[in-house]
Amino acid sequence: MNDGTIFELKVKEIIAEQLGLDIEEIADDADILDDLGATSLDAVEIAMAIEETFDLTVSDADILENRNISDVCDFISRKRDE
Repeated sequence: MNDGTIFELKVKEIIAEQLGLDIEEIADDADILDDLGATSLDAVEIAMAIEETFDLTVSDADILENRNISDVCDFISRKRDE
C-alpha cells in the first residue's frame, strides 16, 4: 500500500465514523458536504480527527476547501511534506 492509499482509507474511516456511514458508501469523489451530508460542525469534527490521526494542524476551513476524499488526501500529503 502506498501513502495515498493509506491516507484514503484512513480519511474514509474518519468520515464514516463522524457521519455514521459505512465506509463502502464513500466514493473517492464524494463531496463531504453535498454528497455525504456533513454540516460545518461535522467539518470541525473531521478536521480534529484528521489532526489527531495524522499529527497535523488542520482547520475546518481546510476541510471545507478540500471537500472530496481525493482532495483531502492530497491536502494531507502536502501538509506532511511541509
